[in-house]
Amino acid sequence: MDFFGIYTPDPRIARVRCPLFLCYGGDDAGIANADDVAVAARNAKGSPRVDVRIVEHAVHAFIGREDEAAAIFADWIRTLG
Repeated sequence: MDFFGIYTPDPRIARVRCPLFLCYGGDDAGIANADDVAVAARNAKGSPRVDVRIVEHAVHAFIGREDEAAAIFADWIRTLG
């Protein structure tokens, strides 16, 4: 399933109606890359806010960078007020 709309014209991400946080590992080219995430963010038309963060030198599960990823997630959550 192409949730983000990389390959489909009517992606499910367009139905998201809450703030959306897209976070991926910079060394995660097999799962996502900057272009894929840009498409996903652009396709999230129903979301009032889309934020994208990259955890540099991290893979999909943020192995070895978990603390940094957790801090990034926590910082974003705090912005929701």
